[in-house]
Amino acid sequence: MKHLHTLLVAIALLGFGSAFSQKLEITPGDTFTYSGTLVNANDSHEQTGYFINNTADTTRIYWKCISATMDSLWQMSFCDPQNCYYYNVGQGLGNYGLNHFNVLPHGSYLLRFGVSPTCSADSGKLLIQTWLGSDSAGSVQFLHYSASYTGSCVSAVQSVTAPQFVVYPNPVNSVLTIDGLNGFKNVKLTVYDILGNVAVEKYVEQPAGATSFNTGSLQAGVYFVTIDSEGSRLLTKRIQKLD
Repeated sequence: MKHLHTLLVAIALLGFGSAFSQKLEITPGDTFTYSGTLVNANDSHEQTGYFINNTADTTRIYWKCISATMDSLWQMSFCDPQNCYYYNVGQGLGNYGLNHFNVLPHGSYLLRFGVSPTCSADSGKLLIQTWLGSDSAGSVQFLHYSASYTGSCVSAVQSVTAPQFVVYPNPVNSVLTIDGLNGFKNVKLTVYDILGNVAVEKYVEQPAGATSFNTGSLQAGVYFVTIDSEGSRLLTKRIQKLD
């Protein structure tokens, strides 16, 4: 009888644990924070964690960015196992409102938060809501990421803007287009990396409006595009290159 009682208690505890276990788990926790001191223009930081599907279902993990607040020069990223998404104050949330990726039963999946302050000492935050497609009501979790930088550094390329030019898409993958060049002569388009090294150059004697060039060979990261015409700097624009 004692053995039967012990077995019944064990079964009850197992059922209790299953009923109240977290169906979508974030490890090591749902809050990621970082603080650092600026030294170089390419200073950046990334933190990692894991999504865990604690169910017996093959399903999807959905997530969306609820808010993103930071310095206008900051670039913050959130990477799920399939894609990386980049946020800044001037860009807004855009297409990053709702995303998903497929997960297996009891599977563990890497997530990454990152920040590139580009010589701008400040603090920034991301708030992410995430849930399982098989239980959208009972599995909701919130991810909090915050970062702060103090100190100062000198950027290799200083940013200047001009309203008549449009540089798109930003973030860019394989082809970058610059519009508004008509009327200028002997135009040089240059893409610099964060350290000021030339990554791509293109010369156009008399551009007829929009001009495009290939950025597919560039590694993912922050770059600066400059436009020069007949020896005068017309524009410096910060862009993000995706994988």
